[in-house]
Amino acid sequence: MKKSIGFFLSLLLVTACSPKPAEQTSARAAEPAAAASTQTAVQTTAQASAPAPVPAPNPSPSSSSIAKSTTVSHAAKTLASTAPAPAKKRVPIVIKDESSKNPALSRFIVQLKATVNKKDTKALLAIVSDDVRFTFGDSNGKKEFIKHWKLDKNPQNSPIWLELQDALALGGDFAKGNSSLYFVPYLYLHFPEKYDAFTHAAIIGKDVNVRTSPNLKAKVVAQLSNEVVQMKYPPSKEIVSLGGRTYHWIPVMTLDGKKGYVVEKYVRSSVDYRMGIQKNKAGAWKISLFVTGD
Repeated sequence: MKKSIGFFLSLLLVTACSPKPAEQTSARAAEPAAAASTQTAVQTTAQASAPAPVPAPNPSPSSSSIAKSTTVSHAAKTLASTAPAPAKKRVPIVIKDESSKNPALSRFIVQLKATVNKKDTKALLAIVSDDVRFTFGDSNGKKEFIKHWKLDKNPQNSPIWLELQDALALGGDFAKGNSSLYFVPYLYLHFPEKYDAFTHAAIIGKDVNVRTSPNLKAKVVAQLSNEVVQMKYPPSKEIVSLGGRTYHWIPVMTLDGKKGYVVEKYVRSSVDYRMGIQKNKAGAWKISLFVTGD
């Protein structure tokens, strides 16, 4: 992730500047030696003539008490070794929109969202940079961007509108140390680094159901809210329709070990589509990057 962010930063900056994580005491209580009392007169006479009695030694532990102590100790060790490991804590995901820190950028994003909702191709292309990058290869630029997203032949049915809509709904943030470069969604820059972006993802939403099988009627094994999960590939073949769109089911495992399926709509990888919005030399904000993968 860091590598890709660094790559985008260096690439976009070069472009902008170019001309164009009790010890159990098993010893028993000493058993005091008990001496039976005799009549006082006899005892007095005996004590006067007989030598002092020798105290009886404490009895050594019997074999039965040793065995009992050993058994208890072994049982304690067994219980300790078979006790379940403590459950891993859930890792929350925060979604923020930091565009308000720059009024001009904030207005740009409001306008962009309106453009996407209307599927206004002309307005979209007017705010796409001429050298926009949409692949990791050499085929980039606005002309290739139009062809790639089919904005020249059947723009209303282009998949770009849904991808832009999903990304823009998840906030964004400025690149570290660069107030002229803003990334959408926020998750791209702030997904926990200790988790591999290709094996882990974020559950986006509140009380999202994790079901035993890819079916809306299946038993719910957990409910998750904006947190990290491990993805299990591949996605199921079963699909579900929500809000006029179709989605696959994603096999996941929570960080505390619960397995199940979540509707694709609520699962977002930090390397899913993200957008770079950059301020050019003229002070205008433009879409300079829209890629997926790493």
